Amino acid sequence: MTRLIKIRESFHHPLPYTDGRLASATANASSAGTATDPPVFGIFSEHRRYQDKGLGVVKDVKLPEEYLALPEKAMHLENEGDVRSAAALYLLHPINQVLSAHRSDRDIRCLAEDSKAGARPDTTYSLVQNRTSTYYAVVEFKKRGVISKSEFKSGCQAITPGISANDLRQKAPLVGQDVTYFSGNAHKLMKQASAYAVRRATQYVALCDWNYLVLIRFTELKPGQNYVGDYCDIVIINQPRDVRAALLGFLLEAYEKKFVPTRGAQSQ
Repeated sequence: MTRLIKIRESFHHPLPYTDGRLASATANASSAGTATDPPVFGIFSEHRRYQDKGLGVVKDVKLPEEYLALPEKAMHLENEGDVRSAAALYLLHPINQVLSAHRSDRDIRCLAEDSKAGARPDTTYSLVQNRTSTYYAVVEFKKRGVISKSEFKSGCQAITPGISANDLRQKAPLVGQDVTYFSGNAHKLMKQASAYAVRRATQYVALCDWNYLVLIRFTELKPGQNYVGDYCDIVIINQPRDVRAALLGFLLEAYEKKFVPTRGAQSQ
């Protein structure tokens, strides 16, 4: 008999449906609505800071006595819609319960396929104040196998005392019409993520195909800017046990950067 898992406990448990073969798939080319230049390169970093942030809030927040849905035997992740359906139950629901409890005084919205700002990402996070929605994060789901860790890591470079961002730009290959180190599916996905970041005026975009979670912060994107800059921060997670906490921490940071600037600093 499968043991019921409380929402709080779920952040220490792996996602279900992760024991299948990790097949590869091809990402669709960006449509005209998501035709935005990708960054030239990414800067790779570990996910621990997001995971620790998420777990810290889970530990302290007051949550309802609610259990995570049991895995459905009939559910199989064969296409993008299947991934979205599974994510709604097993990934976003526990995260949203924590976000709502943590900011119970604020009108936080998690919307599916919101098209108000053009383009239509799978999931947007926003805060509504005085009937105005301000976006702070986007989460996009893909068919299993679309995300290649090696492609994303190949698109990441290192800025060092001897190699500047401009040096890396000058050496970058031409991929289609884009000057970028990202190739293959990663190139297409970064173009789409860049478009969502620009359209929603947020630095924070997550990509998930259930095999991998990619957390992207477009650190050079400024308000009103229609391009994402030369580089971004990238975190890649493939441990099913870490996904919920890391995505929660990512969304918490996105919220804080947008609405809770530190003293002496400006929000994005």
